[in-house]
Amino acid sequence: MHHVPHLLGLPSANDLSPCSTPPNVARRLVHLAGMLLAAFVAAIALAPAAHAQSPSMSTLRRGDIAQATALAQTLTAHADPVSAYVWAQFPPATQLAIANAAASPMELETALLSGLNALLADNQFFSVARFAGVRLSPQTRILSVRSPSSGEDLARRNRLLLEDTYPSIRKGPPVRPALPTATGVRTSQDDYPPGATAPIHGWGFTPGETVVLHVVHVTGTPPFGQGHLPWSVVAGTDGAFQSSWHVDEDDSLGATFRLTAVGQSSNRTAEHFFTDALEARVFEQIKSFGAITSEDIGYQADAGVIQGTDGALYGTTQYGGSSGYGTVFKLNPDGTGFTTLQIFDYANDGGYPYGALTQGADGALYGTTASGGSSGYGTVFKLNPDGTGF
Repeated sequence: MHHVPHLLGLPSANDLSPCSTPPNVARRLVHLAGMLLAAFVAAIALAPAAHAQSPSMSTLRRGDIAQATALAQTLTAHADPVSAYVWAQFPPATQLAIANAAASPMELETALLSGLNALLADNQFFSVARFAGVRLSPQTRILSVRSPSSGEDLARRNRLLLEDTYPSIRKGPPVRPALPTATGVRTSQDDYPPGATAPIHGWGFTPGETVVLHVVHVTGTPPFGQGHLPWSVVAGTDGAFQSSWHVDEDDSLGATFRLTAVGQSSNRTAEHFFTDALEARVFEQIKSFGAITSEDIGYQADAGVIQGTDGALYGTTQYGGSSGYGTVFKLNPDGTGFTTLQIFDYANDGGYPYGALTQGADGALYGTTASGGSSGYGTVFKLNPDGTGF
């Protein structure tokens, strides 16, 4: 039977007897200390191997959600198509934690981080219809055009989509520019306003060969747009070239472009995406006047709207209302609070208010009708923003 001290190389009771020599014991203790130190160092060296898969640069971390409570309310209310989709992807346990009214901000943040980070790997997250009401950044649009299906590009694209949709999510760290490939082409920046000139730089082509450049819309180039015909440049002695492209005012606003460069001798090809998203506007219908006979809201609002000093929008419809001779209406910029302030009766008030309203220094609204009134030839009218005082 082996004694444990001997197995470990420790001195036994006999070793420590008065007959033992102290140098022997010291040598064994030094040997044991060396073994323990080697084991400790090995454990430290091997420890990172268990975590070789480092977190994505796009991973949401503590502090990345500025208003966890407000974001939780938006998601639980399914306030928009994106939120409805995001909520549906959360596991039931995560949904319960986020919907818990008694949860602390830290508990909400923990649940949100768990659910949103899992969404970073979802290659079905983006769709044009789902994000139609979200103003996407140029970087998001470019990555979405490339349609990454996995990896860091997918995580980065989905993180950008979340940032664009929910301003309370902190912007992630900037992505380092990719190292130049053997052959490439790019513009000087990722986004331009209409009317700008986009400098173009290419490299890696055969010296002296003709390179054909072409810029098209990724969604299909309109026939009326200018500058979408191919043009050519000649690569220099280093295989590089410089060119430029005019960002046309007619068809560029809000567009995403694909730039291609094809070497005519080498057949080397490169492509690059850029956008004209600066000042791009997202169209949103905030009110529909519906059928001709619907309610008393009127129809054919030709004169447009004005924004009053109270921030509300005011306008007229030329026809409709209960009498059929037009209305004055009010609504909020987000489409809520629609109110019919006045329904014209033709005989007394006039009818068919064709022109736009104006707001006077006294705060009242002023306008005209095209016909009606006591003489039948139209009226000038005044009313307060709440509909009184007509």
